[in-house]
Amino acid sequence: MQNLSRVLLIVLAFVVGGCSWFSKEDKIEPDELVDIESTIKIKKQWSVDVGSQGKDELYTRLLPAIDGDRIYAASIKGTVTAYDRREGDEIWDTNIKETITSAVGAGSGVVLVGTINGDLVALSQLDGEEQWRTNLTSEMLAAAQASGSVVVAQTIDGKVMGVDLNTGKRLWGYTAAMPALTLRGSGTPALVGNIGYFGFASGKVVALDVETGLLVWQQQAAYPEGRTELERLVDFDGKPLVIGKELYVASYQGRAVAMDRMQGRAMWAEEISTAGGLAYGQGNIYLSQDDDTVTALRMASGRSAWENDQMSYRQLSTPAVVDDYVAVADFEGYVHFLNAEDGTFAGRYDVGAGVRNDLQSDGNILYVLSNSGRLVALTVEKK
Repeated sequence: MQNLSRVLLIVLAFVVGGCSWFSKEDKIEPDELVDIESTIKIKKQWSVDVGSQGKDELYTRLLPAIDGDRIYAASIKGTVTAYDRREGDEIWDTNIKETITSAVGAGSGVVLVGTINGDLVALSQLDGEEQWRTNLTSEMLAAAQASGSVVVAQTIDGKVMGVDLNTGKRLWGYTAAMPALTLRGSGTPALVGNIGYFGFASGKVVALDVETGLLVWQQQAAYPEGRTELERLVDFDGKPLVIGKELYVASYQGRAVAMDRMQGRAMWAEEISTAGGLAYGQGNIYLSQDDDTVTALRMASGRSAWENDQMSYRQLSTPAVVDDYVAVADFEGYVHFLNAEDGTFAGRYDVGAGVRNDLQSDGNILYVLSNSGRLVALTVEKK
């Protein structure tokens, strides 16, 4: 298993006592930054203080959400704030008076966050007023998603719930079988029309009808191998990527798979390991492998288009695409811009604090939320 220093594990079905899996000798030192010749100008458009993101050991990842002309961000202390995503002006802020542990979801007129006590809270996008809150079966770390009149939430215990957008009343539930050992996290639902796509710690990908919760199809996309629970660990902790009629997923110690999203049929599969999500552009799928090799896979075949292995074990974020560049952020707070065509370095920007959140992009503006709680908007221009 690679990158042991950054993968956080939890035991769901049993407790390991009196021993430790990892020693200090297991820690792998990250690569030193290589000198680069920048070919782009990286401009800070605006920067705001969102609030505390929590300590590293909690592994909170309060990823902001973009919807329309706004970006919504949260602090671990319960504050949710709406900003104009182009200018950074604050539109409203509210405090739900509970610790927030999930990424932010936004859509269909609501902003959605999960709390440490397992509550799903919906706020009005208009003014931040609380609309409802409902208790889920367990903690939610990934962002809840809204589609039509239904909000869908996926919790760390392998359950998916659909709740009424207007009232928060539970409509249906789905439970996936969970292995004894999983990553600290869960997949983020991907909703397209009335179908939701979900990845689970068992290596299984499932499509559900969002209105009813009924199973549309299920597919084993990653296969556990090995004798120990640790060796057999496969987990989808990213968001399934939907592009047209295709669905793309990638798992830890598993595979990257392209699937027919209507039937679940696998179109290609590549052995690869990532604890994050996917981005796409210029005919490629981009991901950060668990050793922090940034990789581009061709969407049509799954074959490698290029790799950049010069940032090994720098705890990279999931890539994001902005203009003609692929951006990743690291544990020291550097945002690295790679040429989407060949993976070579184009530029680098220091946001001043480490980054464990994934990056957000609207295609032209890159949003970076640092561990210190500073949200920075960056744009790129060729020199």
